[in-house]
Amino acid sequence: MKIFKLLLFSLFLGQCWSGLHAQYGYFEAGGGIGISNYNGDMSSDKIGKVLSTSLPSATAYLRYNLSPYVNVKGGLTYARLAADDAKSESEGRRNRNLSFFTNLYEAAVTAEINFFKYEPLNDGSIFTLYAMGGIGGFYYNPLTEFEGQIYELRPLGTEGQGLEAYPEREFYSLYQLALPFGGGIKFKINEVLNFNTELNWRVTFSDYLDDLSTTYPDYNALLAARGEIAAQLSDRTLNGEPGTLNDRQRGNPTVRDYYFSLHIGVSYNLVDFGSATGYQKSRKRINTSKCPKF
Repeated sequence: MKIFKLLLFSLFLGQCWSGLHAQYGYFEAGGGIGISNYNGDMSSDKIGKVLSTSLPSATAYLRYNLSPYVNVKGGLTYARLAADDAKSESEGRRNRNLSFFTNLYEAAVTAEINFFKYEPLNDGSIFTLYAMGGIGGFYYNPLTEFEGQIYELRPLGTEGQGLEAYPEREFYSLYQLALPFGGGIKFKINEVLNFNTELNWRVTFSDYLDDLSTTYPDYNALLAARGEIAAQLSDRTLNGEPGTLNDRQRGNPTVRDYYFSLHIGVSYNLVDFGSATGYQKSRKRINTSKCPKF
């Protein structure tokens, strides 16, 4: 009997979901611009410093509105990340003298939960706060400038990746997974356009966004295997002779890197407002679901 009741309830929810999907669902396309930054072994802990060193970012997305409370979004994001020990408040970091920059390209799918009913095709609900989370992937390639030249850091194995002396240190992948989460504000501008601002943090599974994680490798071993540039970019300390920091701490391997973006932008409701019939249908499908209200 319990199984029969459970099946009936499941069928009811399925019909409710299907009805809501058919009566409400519509797409919107949008984009935004803003700033991006990262947290890692070269970043600052001071908010003012983080904001002052943030770089440009942009995003484009397609959102599907399942209901006034739930949306699914697929997006592409470009972020510029960089840090420089020379600009650090810490004397130790300034002496370490490392730097990096990278262009990061991300694709992600996220779900959004509106805190308030949001119905931009209806005259009533024009504003909401929302939370979001999902999964994504990104590509990056840390670079640095040294004596007027730009170098890719990963192939150099600056922490001894690929050397016989460090078999546990493998070359990190430039393609990584990320878990985006955050929230924002959106409100209706008119029947066609919406405005939103969103803060999006990404937890990553890599500690090498900045090519910095563990200890200094053996300087002479790196010099022999990869050449002078690799050895010099591994150990750029301002004080001390090359090789004196062998196997001493270079970064912190216990905390993964993450990055974030703050965007403002607009979106366009993909509804046929040019057709009177289409416009009326878009408005009538709001609040027509027979699903239970909470």
